[in-house]
Amino acid sequence: MNAVLSAAAALLVGFAAWLGPDSLDTNPRILAVAFARTAGYELALENHALIPRRTDPVLDDPFDSTAASGLEVARGTLRLRLGVFASAGSWSMSTTAMTFRWQNGRFELIGYDTTETNRGSGEITGLSINYLTRRAKRTEGTIESDAETARWETLPRRPLLSLDEVGDGLAFDPVGRR
Repeated sequence: MNAVLSAAAALLVGFAAWLGPDSLDTNPRILAVAFARTAGYELALENHALIPRRTDPVLDDPFDSTAASGLEVARGTLRLRLGVFASAGSWSMSTTAMTFRWQNGRFELIGYDTTETNRGSGEITGLSINYLTRRAKRTEGTIESDAETARWETLPRRPLLSLDEVGDGLAFDPVGRR
């Protein structure tokens, strides 16, 4: 019996070492956008804050172009998707997308979408904001059903934020807007 307990204890000790990667790259991410010109490219944006650093070994990389996150340029917009998933210590997972459009000489935030899922309870909450129309849709549901409740609201009139004014994309407050 002692041999079985020792093997189980050794397995648990070994399992604790499996949480997170062997090394963690915490270097900052730089989002750069350049426009093609006849003489080459012109840098339109260089941002060091929007894509957060990976600082916790049990959290997946918030920006992983092979997963639910990534960067897309389509129909004159720049869409950035960030994800949060913990292998330990949290039941919550989320995906956040921000849509920016080049106008007024800068990239302005025109859309925000986030979905958060509690993997323990199965509750799903969502928020979708169109900053051009000032309309926000809040949704609630569960992973057990496609049915959801939706509540619409009108946001106060405010100037559009630039990409640089957003700051950390995962810490951004889309309604309070700072």
